Amino acid sequence: DAAHTLNIFIHQYFRNSSLWNDVALLELTRPVSFAPHISPICLPKLEDVYEGNSCVVTGWGKDAYRTGKFANIMKEVNVPVIDNPTCQNLLRQTRLGRYFRLHEGFICAGTEDGVDSCKGDGGGPLSCYSADGRYHLAGLVAWGIDCGTPDVPGVYVRVAKYLDWISEVTRLPISEFYPK
Repeated sequence: DAAHTLNIFIHQYFRNSSLWNDVALLELTRPVSFAPHISPICLPKLEDVYEGNSCVVTGWGKDAYRTGKFANIMKEVNVPVIDNPTCQNLLRQTRLGRYFRLHEGFICAGTEDGVDSCKGDGGGPLSCYSADGRYHLAGLVAWGIDCGTPDVPGVYVRVAKYLDWISEVTRLPISEFYPK
């Protein structure tokens, strides 16, 4: 029996032109039934640092930007998380140009040839294994320049920047979302 969407909460400052604040919450009609391909993930803490770590991005998106095909089975790739100043400098080398500024609500990952999220992966998880033995939701696939181009990172929503918003929408203290 599928859960259906009761409400969609889109961030009030979402900007389609820049994809700033590209985050939403879904309220479902009933709890989700977990299965091998459907499982919970921990929210990050504001102080968590993922830069320098290898994290996992999963999705059903294309395997190449223009000519790629959508995946029949979920793909999973490991991507290095890079700091925002480095990411901004790398993205300035693309068609975005030298004046591009990376919004603080983003986190970047992936610089290797052919290893990236791609079209159709949007909203998918950037999962980072943490010292507590759990995976944390560091990011959500947001946007990129093509897919899998060397030295051109993918850009993800930095979930930790939206913890207050999540708490506000759910009317629950953020501590309620952390394992006991």
